[in-house]
Amino acid sequence: MPTSFITRLARLTIQFFFMLMIFVLLLELLLRLYPVAIPIKLLRDFEPRLRHQIAQQLGLPMLSERRFFKRDDGGRDLSYYKPFAAILHKQKDPEIVPPHPADELGFCNPPNTYRDHKIIDIIAIGDSFTFCTGVPNDQSWPILLGQRLNRSSYNLAISGTAPLAYLQYLKQFGLAKQPRFVIMNIYEGNDLAETLADQELIAGIKAHKLSAQHQSVPVGFLGHQFFKLRDSVIGQYSYAVNLLATGARRFYKVTSAKRDQRGSSEAEINFRYRAVYPDAAINFNQDNTDISEVETARQVQSGTISFSAFDTALTNFVDLSKQYHFIPVVSYSPSAYSAYAGLVQFDDPELAQLMPAFSTKQRQYLTQQATRLGFHFIDLTPALQLAAINAGPRQLLYFPYIVHYTRYGHQVVAATLAKALTHLSSQTTDTIPAVNHAGPH
Repeated sequence: MPTSFITRLARLTIQFFFMLMIFVLLLELLLRLYPVAIPIKLLRDFEPRLRHQIAQQLGLPMLSERRFFKRDDGGRDLSYYKPFAAILHKQKDPEIVPPHPADELGFCNPPNTYRDHKIIDIIAIGDSFTFCTGVPNDQSWPILLGQRLNRSSYNLAISGTAPLAYLQYLKQFGLAKQPRFVIMNIYEGNDLAETLADQELIAGIKAHKLSAQHQSVPVGFLGHQFFKLRDSVIGQYSYAVNLLATGARRFYKVTSAKRDQRGSSEAEINFRYRAVYPDAAINFNQDNTDISEVETARQVQSGTISFSAFDTALTNFVDLSKQYHFIPVVSYSPSAYSAYAGLVQFDDPELAQLMPAFSTKQRQYLTQQATRLGFHFIDLTPALQLAAINAGPRQLLYFPYIVHYTRYGHQVVAATLAKALTHLSSQTTDTIPAVNHAGPH
């Protein structure tokens, strides 16, 4: 190889690394002056101490406001609020309540509910569709349900969790209260994807024996390289290194997922839709969030994934009910597009068939599993669909931006479940029906 070529190559290499160093230094300066420029989705995977420092600067909810406990199934540690910590909500929807406190245990209930009841009749487990997302802690459906039935009730839900985790919260906090009913609420939109991710993470932790601080990031070769860079000496101090590492990794994950699902990298999914009434149209999901619901529906349609991912959680739920003598109930919260079926129009015409099919298949699966495994299945979809028609556009069931239950949505769910549980109480536990209530009245 000619000496002149080697010299040019060496010069170009030095120039490249010099320019890269200048770029990283300038980016570091920019991020330290304007940390608000760091996307929250990337900040979540920053080096833990650096993430804490930046979150404090930005006034974001802190892990220091959370408590953690270890799971018994090998998954990552689970969190809940510290007693009386502020529960924050996104504020785009005008009716969303300002921050309000968690209860004395750290969940979304009126004060002293847990402490003052040796036995709690009804315990609800689930994610943000059971949690008091956007509503006061005494207006979520588990609390309203207890009031309707004149029974004690408790909301053990935590946003961002999946069915396997729901059972961990039940074991850690709920079973000691000797409930008569335990209601596991499945959300149509992302519970399947979250369950698959939870199972993959548990398998990865067991296989690679990752430490607790690494459990929030999927494993694999790139994951290990990410950890090495993120947790290196420079990664513990550099905003820029963390941003570049997390950004590159997220870009790879997103583009890989799109190629796997559609055969090529495509433009952003448009998951915006509206409920159209004769005199008004209500736009939902205008921020185009939760596009993973569309990706999950496509994977189900192609046969890449199946609802059998729920089998372990449902089987364990029934096994716990037999061991601790409670009545196992699985309720089903539909996405807003399913609740407003017949009124809904998608920006992307493809979704008009894809998403209803995803909903129907999921509910059929749960109906079948109720008979096979022995739990009570309550599909909330018919009641919410009827309420959507009767209430019209002036009394919404879901917030338009965050697309979670409004106070009225929680009221309809509570009324529907109260009717179903009254029916179940009159039966022997040997009879396991799947209940499709058409309305809350």
